[in-house]
Amino acid sequence: MSQFTREQSLALLTDRHVAVTANAGSGKTTVLVERFVRLLLQGVDIRSIVAITFTRKAAAEMRLRVAHRLENEFVKALESGNEKHAIYLRHLRERLNIAQISTIHSFCAQILRDYPVEAKINPLFTALDEYDAATLRQETIALVAEECLQSDDKEIADTYYRLFRLYGIETIHSIVNSLLKDNEKLTEIHDIYKKTDEEILALRFEILEINIIQPFRIPLQSIYEAIIVLKQSDIKHNSYSTALVYFLPNIDELLSLLAETCKEESHYTRIAEIIIQLYELLFTTSGDPRKNLLQLFDKCNITQNIYGEYEAFQRIYSFVSKVESWYDDKEILDTARIIYDFLQRCSERINQEKIYLSALDFNDLQQKLLLILDNEEVRYDIQKHYSYIMVDEFQDTNKIQFQLTSKLIYALSLPLEDKDALHSNIYIVGDPKQSIYRFRGADVRVFESAKKAIIELNKKAHVADKVHINNIEIDLHSREQFGDIRLTTTFRLMPEIAFFVNTVCGSIMHQSTTGYFVGYDNTICSRSYNPEHKGSVSLIIGEKVREDSHEPPVHVQQDHALARHLLHVVTSDTPLQIEEKGNVRPVQWSDCVVVARKNDVLDSLAMTLRQYNIPCYVPQGKRFYTRQEIRDIVAYLTFLANPADDFAFTTIARSPFFRIADTELLDVFYATEEISLWEKCVRYCEIHDLKKGNIFNLVQVLSELLPLSSRLSLPILLHTLLEKSDWFLRVQDTKDAERKTANIQKLIAFARDFESSGFNGLFEFSERLNALIATEVQESDAQIESSRNAIPLITIHSSKGLEFPVVIVYDMNAGDIKTNIQQVMIDEKFGIVCKPVVVQQNPSHTTKQLTSLVTPLTLLSSMDNSLAEEAEMERLLYVALTRAKDHLILVANITRNKDNLPTKTKGMFSMVEHVFDDGYFYGKPITLHGDLSSMKEGELVQENFSIEIPVIRYFFDSDIENYTPIVEKGEQSEREILLDTIEATYRDEQYSATKFSTFAEDAMSYYIHYAIGLPPETDSYDEKYSYHDESDSFSGSFAGQLIHNVMQLAPQWIIEGVCDDEKLEMTVNIVCDSQERFIADGLKQRVLRECKAISTTELIQRHAVYIPTAKFEEKYYYPIENDFLLAVFDCIIMNEKGEYEVWDWKTNAIRSDEDMDMLFQKYMTQLEMYAYFAMKLFPQQESLTLRLLFTRKAQENASDEEWSRALHIDKKQYQVIEQKIQNNYSLIRQPLQSLLTSA
Repeated sequence: MSQFTREQSLALLTDRHVAVTANAGSGKTTVLVERFVRLLLQGVDIRSIVAITFTRKAAAEMRLRVAHRLENEFVKALESGNEKHAIYLRHLRERLNIAQISTIHSFCAQILRDYPVEAKINPLFTALDEYDAATLRQETIALVAEECLQSDDKEIADTYYRLFRLYGIETIHSIVNSLLKDNEKLTEIHDIYKKTDEEILALRFEILEINIIQPFRIPLQSIYEAIIVLKQSDIKHNSYSTALVYFLPNIDELLSLLAETCKEESHYTRIAEIIIQLYELLFTTSGDPRKNLLQLFDKCNITQNIYGEYEAFQRIYSFVSKVESWYDDKEILDTARIIYDFLQRCSERINQEKIYLSALDFNDLQQKLLLILDNEEVRYDIQKHYSYIMVDEFQDTNKIQFQLTSKLIYALSLPLEDKDALHSNIYIVGDPKQSIYRFRGADVRVFESAKKAIIELNKKAHVADKVHINNIEIDLHSREQFGDIRLTTTFRLMPEIAFFVNTVCGSIMHQSTTGYFVGYDNTICSRSYNPEHKGSVSLIIGEKVREDSHEPPVHVQQDHALARHLLHVVTSDTPLQIEEKGNVRPVQWSDCVVVARKNDVLDSLAMTLRQYNIPCYVPQGKRFYTRQEIRDIVAYLTFLANPADDFAFTTIARSPFFRIADTELLDVFYATEEISLWEKCVRYCEIHDLKKGNIFNLVQVLSELLPLSSRLSLPILLHTLLEKSDWFLRVQDTKDAERKTANIQKLIAFARDFESSGFNGLFEFSERLNALIATEVQESDAQIESSRNAIPLITIHSSKGLEFPVVIVYDMNAGDIKTNIQQVMIDEKFGIVCKPVVVQQNPSHTTKQLTSLVTPLTLLSSMDNSLAEEAEMERLLYVALTRAKDHLILVANITRNKDNLPTKTKGMFSMVEHVFDDGYFYGKPITLHGDLSSMKEGELVQENFSIEIPVIRYFFDSDIENYTPIVEKGEQSEREILLDTIEATYRDEQYSATKFSTFAEDAMSYYIHYAIGLPPETDSYDEKYSYHDESDSFSGSFAGQLIHNVMQLAPQWIIEGVCDDEKLEMTVNIVCDSQERFIADGLKQRVLRECKAISTTELIQRHAVYIPTAKFEEKYYYPIENDFLLAVFDCIIMNEKGEYEVWDWKTNAIRSDEDMDMLFQKYMTQLEMYAYFAMKLFPQQESLTLRLLFTRKAQENASDEEWSRALHIDKKQYQVIEQKIQNNYSLIRQPLQSLLTSA
């Protein structure tokens, strides 16, 4: 977008609170970044602006976009000669690392650490991650349950025994766990149980009266009057009409009961009886009007009176017919209070444990901050620091997060009549139509509440007096005037797709927001017009055969239909065309995406697409720790930590590591009498003198790894066991090989982080992984490189925030909303709702059984949940449709009934079907007509618009349906793997980068120094560039050691990119004092000056935000044949691209750029060795940067070129380096005699 639209300009206002509702593709993130930058350019202190995002990834992306925006402004200032402004912009860019751009949890943690006394917490508290919090909850629940069951108080023990027996300990465990990890629900529960049972039961009847009874009163009166007409007519009655006439007194009684203002359970029981009987008289069991009654009603002209209010009748009948008991709601409350007591016991125990551990989970961070914000002095002190708070993706927040934001803002924490209501400023942006994370606690209703609060604040602040802002005229007292801004213009969707979205979503969504149901604003299309390119919407229908049908299908199912269509639109002579940067080109596989509601249909679809040789993949599920490849690795590590673990041993023996058949394992098991399976295998090889085969290979590999497992670092151990077991070779031809490989690389990264956090034991690591599997922690699969030409198959939830040229919405006719009455539910009005359990006689046996009953309370709770699900289904559809830029393809399976007609549709397809023409099921194209608003040359234009949606069906062909790919000649269906290896033993020789460098320079010097042990002759380079200081009696290498040690502690004295002089001096003194030798003040001062100069260079300033997480003086080993390579990294640090770099401090006394260039070449072998290690450590990186940092050349604001040299390598260059190191290793291991002979 070269310029901002009128709507976007209004969203950039900073003189009032603003709530921005942004349609899909409307540029909301661009506007958010622009607002942040404009505030900075207006002179607002960067520390007083807070930007809160939904995820850490989003925060990093926003920070990067702000940086790019400032850099662009900086270039413009330089080009225009405005040096003063350029200096200011550069200052802003350098301070961006201290900007408050973070998630809500990070923001809360930061404030709490500043006010530990007021929050009554340890200032050094630990933030519990998901795993630790889940483990604490589960262990506590199990412990408290055991204590209750074994209580000395017989009443308590009996009460909990009955609770766990009736509902199951797992059910109670699950419901309590869900409440403990959701503070919002927990707070609601506490408030509910402050009420009496009578108050809760009264609320039940109030809701029933409003939602069920009142809407039925008028329809019932119409039915009553119609039957009177029928009774008085002279037409000939049939049995049903006669029954209706006789039923009049009951209807009269029902009208009287409904008119009662105060009802008891007995009243509702009678109401239910009459309604059920009346419904059965008027309707068939399938819910259709009785045909023989319709004829009579038509003759009396009373059809409309009887069936005109069908929905109201259906609603009340659906409710009362499901209620099995009107008298057991009191029992529900009794049971709920027992569960609540159990919940409180668990909560108190967990809080005690967290106090002991000085730990807080994510919920605690928010709750603690809410508490201290109730302190007026603290609140005022905090508010002074933050003038602007901006919250992105606000539709995904919950009530507690909104309360936090409100209290942080001076305006929202004061009464509405306060005249200083714009002291601070709040800005929220989001799209309620894209609120699809209810399962994470997001509440779509919060957005509407926040928007209303913002409007009221602006009204009280009299912002309506301003009607001209930034040359934009605003209607007086309009919603825009009071901060309700809507970004309705999309820059993503082609007109055809925008029109289809408006047609479908405009018809199913409400005009205004009501409860869970959000209002819909028509999308205005602003996609640049290209006469050579048109968008499209198409429908693919598959046919699903009924289970009771013996006839073959006429058409193929949706997966095969989609596969055939994709082959046509991508590989045919007339492929789909897409627009990219103004140019039109044929579509590729990677331009497409398949989205579906449920993840489970994607794996089967992937198998079908692969049958047609269509490249595809299923990325980033939430099953990382339960993936088989991870379980296999965990079993491997568990075995190495404990060789007596037979389960772990059996798992890896049968896994792709070794692929040993069960029959072979049984032979081993019965052949010897050793205790463990591992010992049996070793003994089995000895007895049979095995020299090859699967068992021999397993014993050989594990025998080599066991002695190494306790000595290697975890990442290197993982690399070693994978290579020794040929894992990568074994899985590369299997299903989802790319995902498996990516997951293994992610696990290696996790091992690296685990070690860096202070844990370094194999046993601890394997225990941690086993616990993560047991607690079912939700973790995404590794991100698969998306640059390949293949179709991603993802869920709609995963697609949010993404866009693709071609979007396929798959399996739309599935997943209907059902009133699922669970055994135990959580309701925001009634609290914990359990279906009462009673003992009943089994009708088919003489035994008795436990039966759950449906009551009004359980039914109302499930209905509220169903409403929320139905509303979210609408929003899921909107998200799915609006991912498409150029082409939208809808895919659904439809089943025929016994009359050969399509059965009733469901799920998202039922939401789009109602706009289709009749006959679409038989292949008739669908034509839609209406209006579409577009932005053309900056003007809003409304025009008549129509699209034709082709309906695509493929006839069934058994040859295609059972299709298997043909393997080309010369291609093997399964790769042959050689298992026999050359016998070898480790000699444990260590080869460092220094050794390799010495050998590359002078092989003879290497053998004299390292093999024979004589001191080396003085190196001319070292002589010339050594660190000389007359005030110190020690060598230059010692001075360099001091600088290395101080830089190793850089996170302690470089604070947010600024050198803390006091802490630097303290660090230098500590380092010098630890040397146990005299160090002259002159040398100390030089170290101080040099380290401070380093901290002020552009390189350090650019990476300041990453210094706290950088790794210093990291030592790594890597096995090479019988020996080890060793590398010690001075610094491993992340850069702005999210990639790791390797830094090496060089303290040589250089004097010119030529000196740096010469030394750069001298240390090239060392850098190549580091590159070899780093690419092993970070295999996911496509490139790597290694820097030599010459500390003597560092000075304030020095550019990278002024004091450093960098080596940039890619994967191709890495392969050359890897081969070079292998060659050097082969040479370095030659005996001295061989060297002399060759010389």
